Amino acid sequence: MGVRSAADAPMQVVTSGVIDALANRGRVRSAPGGFSLAHHRVTDGTLGCLATGREQPRDDMLLCVSNNHVLADTNRGMAGDCLCQPAPADGGTCPADQVAALERYVPLDFSGGTNLVDCATGWCWPDRVRPEIGFQTSAGIELFRITAEIETPALGMVVGKSGRTTQRTKGVVTCVNWSGRVRYGTSGQAFFADQIVIEPAEGRPFAAPGDSGSCIWTWDDKQAIGLLFSGTGTHTFANPMSLVAYALDIDLFT
Repeated sequence: MGVRSAADAPMQVVTSGVIDALANRGRVRSAPGGFSLAHHRVTDGTLGCLATGREQPRDDMLLCVSNNHVLADTNRGMAGDCLCQPAPADGGTCPADQVAALERYVPLDFSGGTNLVDCATGWCWPDRVRPEIGFQTSAGIELFRITAEIETPALGMVVGKSGRTTQRTKGVVTCVNWSGRVRYGTSGQAFFADQIVIEPAEGRPFAAPGDSGSCIWTWDDKQAIGLLFSGTGTHTFANPMSLVAYALDIDLFT
């Protein structure tokens, strides 16, 4: 019997979309934090965590927390707009994949004023979301909980996040008072102050496009410190979670 070469084997060409190594882009019910979610006109983003309002009637509302540019289409959204999981870039459509409706957002200032947060909330169907944060493994989705207490970021703090694109990653806080301008496509540039900067603690980026809205937490104690909203590939920028909670008038629901 002769030896056949690889050239003798039949070849089949398969056309596919983007292939990810277990990315958090799929449809999940009930959806945990860390997975794909966005306004129906926005390409992609991440469900950060859950919360409740601090005063009536919002104290009885289950809310999802993410960025203005993820949930409110960068100031263009209206209360009640459909938020779908997964996000449109990952196949989500409304109303088939709706898990929440836009509830409120803090407007982004593109006129030269100072921004402290890029954040918004959606009013969730309780049976379509869950308080845990998750990430994919070869055995399925692994879930864990953050605490309801918010921690103050500090230099050298080891932190983690789970996001739609890069899943669970580990980083180190390298600045707690960054100020600078962030580009928002055709909307323009927005100036931010008092922001957190995180650099990777592993051999890969801490975040990538599509991870916007991820909750950032202390690696060991799982206490929320920030809400991821932008990055450069080498540096990730986050709003302090204490400012997010104050601006949205919420308490974390974990």
